[in-house]
Formats: sequence, C-alpha cells, structure tokens
Amino acid sequence: MLKAANKKTWEGFRNYVMLLTFLDTGLRLSELLGLTADRVNLIKGSLLVTGKGSKDREAYMGRTLKKEMARWLKMQGFHAYEEHVFITRDGRVSSQPTRFGLHSSSGPFSLFFFIGTDRHRAPVRA
Repeated sequence: MLKAANKKTWEGFRNYVMLLTFLDTGLRLSELLGLTADRVNLIKGSLLVTGKGSKDREAYMGRTLKKEMARWLKMQGFHAYEEHVFITRDGRVSSQPTRFGLHSSSGPFSLFFFIGTDRHRAPVRA
C-alpha cells in the first residue's frame, strides 16, 4: 500500500507521509488534517493532536515516520510554526479528504476508510 504513492512527486510524497502517519500512529483523519507544524516534535518523535471532545493527546512516531516527516517538513518549506502539516499544492488547508485525492472507494487510502467504516462487519485481508 505504501508503494502505491509516487514518492517522486510533491503530492505523492505528501500522500506517502500521510499514509505512513495513519499506519504508524493510528490518528483519525480529522486529527491528521488538523495537525500543525508546531505540534510535531521530531526530537521526541511525537505528534500532539486534538482528538474527540477537543482533548489533546500525544501520538508517537516510529523511526521511519520520524525520518520521512522531517523530510516532508523540509520539502514543504515551513516558515511559520502555525502552518498545517498537510496542505494542498496551492497551500490550502482542507477538512475534505478528496482535496488530497483521498477517496473512500479507490486509491491507497481506501483501506483506512474500509477499516473505519466496516471493521465490525468484515475482516481486513492483507
């Protein structure tokens, strides 16, 4: 699934890091899209996210995600700490996954929508 993202393009690498973040941390989509650079701690290897009930929680990154997140932040070129980590190519922040090319029925992210909506009805097969 990680190989489906074309890491040689800006959008492809962004999608790869988003997918890796889902797999490594278990963040909800809303937490991922709301993540800002000031809440990414590469030294500690953690992400501070605001979850359900507006409660903050810390999610920890593995070695690979930590390395790729650092690469993504550098590639994106953050200047202000309040900027969102995952934005569209034209710099917009969106709460709509389709703005990122994430669709519930196709593409590398379809498994996450499947898990989130059907996990109690059908087994996930690798």
